[in-house]
Amino acid sequence: MFNLLDQLLGMPQERLGTLFLLALVKKAEAKQKARDEEREKKRHKGTKPSRPLESYAGTYEDPAYGQMVVSLKDGVLQFPSGTGSRAR
Repeated sequence: MFNLLDQLLGMPQERLGTLFLLALVKKAEAKQKARDEEREKKRHKGTKPSRPLESYAGTYEDPAYGQMVVSLKDGVLQFPSGTGSRAR
């Protein structure tokens, strides 16, 4: 029915699902940008890790969370997807 009304009114023929998905993506990107900016504001400038990053790479284990593998790639610590953490 809405498609018919859109056609009669000369509205663009966009699917609501596509528009909704685009809105969700845009909102998620804005939230991620805000988190990144907040984290950067809290960061202590001019500091560095007390040890070389290679020493932090490895497999970590916790009884509640299980195992997590931390690797170093191109000078950046990589954590499993979903943690949202990276260190330089």
